Amino acid sequence: MELKSFYGKKVKITCVDGKVFIGVVNDYFYPDENNLGEESIVVDTISSDIIEFVENDIGNISIL
Repeated sequence: MELKSFYGKKVKITCVDGKVFIGVVNDYFYPDENNLGEESIVVDTISSDIIEFVENDIGNISIL
C-alpha cells in the first residue's frame, strides 16, 4: 500500500470496519519493525488521539 508515502501529510483514513479518521501521519513502521509483519503508520488525529493503523485495517487512505 506504500504507507510511507503518506508520512508528514494530513490524511483521511477509512478503516475496513467503516470508521473514519482524519489527522497527520507522524510515524511509519516497516513490516519487520512490528509483531504483525505489516507496514503501519501512526496518526495524530484531529480529536487529539494518537492511533497506529496497520495496513490490513485501512480500507482507503487519501491526502487532504
